Amino acid sequence: MSKQIVMEEFHLTIFVPSGLASPVYDAIRQTLVSPLFRTRLRRAVQNAFGRHPELTPVKVKLSR
Repeated sequence: MSKQIVMEEFHLTIFVPSGLASPVYDAIRQTLVSPLFRTRLRRAVQNAFGRHPELTPVKVKLSR
């Protein structure tokens, strides 16, 4: 028996305008997959959850 249940899932979708130059798309993609961006995103999620004491017992997983 699992010790955890999925309570909710949130999906973050990134939209970019069409018609941008290829180097712009490359720069956006490089930023989105960079360890620094992922660390900052993880910290932002942790910060948001940390502001709500009722969420203290939950475990959050950020995946791609």
